[in-house]
Amino acid sequence: MVSRKMCGFYWATLYFQIQESTKTRISFRGEGRKDEDRTLVIRGTQDAVHQAELMVRKVIVDQPPIVSDTIAVPGNSVGRIIGGLSFCCCCT
Repeated sequence: MVSRKMCGFYWATLYFQIQESTKTRISFRGEGRKDEDRTLVIRGTQDAVHQAELMVRKVIVDQPPIVSDTIAVPGNSVGRIIGGLSFCCCCT
């Protein structure tokens, strides 16, 4: 299973490079929901599949941690932070 975070253009480029170097085909099984892990399918000769699997596992291990933080910002400062945009924040 591969985390949903491993999908997208950047990862597709990596998978393409792995496919090219190992002469395998890599695809995801099913669509799945956005927050679900998905099954990665690797097709090729036994040796090629094993090599591709090792490369995919290395990509997973080497990926940087995803860090997020939440900061409370007063409504009258939001425009300055975003870049000078002015807009009205109406709270109910």
